[in-house]
Amino acid sequence: MTGLVGHGSLILALFLAAWGMVGPMLWARTGRDRFCATTLGAIVAQFVLVTVAGLRHKEDRMTDAQHTVHDRASHKERRRLEAQQKEAEQRRRARIKRLRKGLRWGFLGLIAATGLGWLGYSVATAKRLPPTSMTDHVEVSPAAHILTEPMPLAIQKHMLEHADGGGPPGVIINYNCTKFRCPDGMVDRLAAIARAYPTFVYLAPFPEMDVRIAVTRLGKILVADDVDEARIREFINR
Repeated sequence: MTGLVGHGSLILALFLAAWGMVGPMLWARTGRDRFCATTLGAIVAQFVLVTVAGLRHKEDRMTDAQHTVHDRASHKERRRLEAQQKEAEQRRRARIKRLRKGLRWGFLGLIAATGLGWLGYSVATAKRLPPTSMTDHVEVSPAAHILTEPMPLAIQKHMLEHADGGGPPGVIINYNCTKFRCPDGMVDRLAAIARAYPTFVYLAPFPEMDVRIAVTRLGKILVADDVDEARIREFINR
């Protein structure tokens, strides 16, 4: 629009220059009154042209100002949208992080639960057997080698170390006729085996164990459902 104003001023200047040359000739031919009327009309026409150009320039400036305000508003809107998008992305990442953390802890919890369940199942289903180690033993010897009452486990462990508190490593034959039905004469047959080794073999009932017959020595155990004299003697003589 500035170009349009410049063009209007240029037209006015050219008109005045041309009129300076043509005016005297027109004066001479048409007379003073017509010359003045013509000159006034030309000046008014040029004034209108320049005024219209100025108004258009003002409108353009107002339009440019509106565009500038719109651009500023658009810039603020873009910044607001970018901030919202950034905040949404941060929330999304936080959700993913929490989800991954939850899955990790859930997986660890599942492993722990599985392990505890397996341990509980193992403990619940494990057979209770006589000891085969000396851990937590007591320095006490039983009253006899053939007992009718259970031998305490701490004493059994001591006998596994050495019979009668100073002899060779002992062997203990435990039997359970409380949970299991024992054949007639089974205890007598086991007692006969124990008497064959009077210095280090013991016989005693063990009602809490989960097998009918268990023969133990230090670090080893033999489990049986009946009296297999050959196997028991072989285990004792090792």
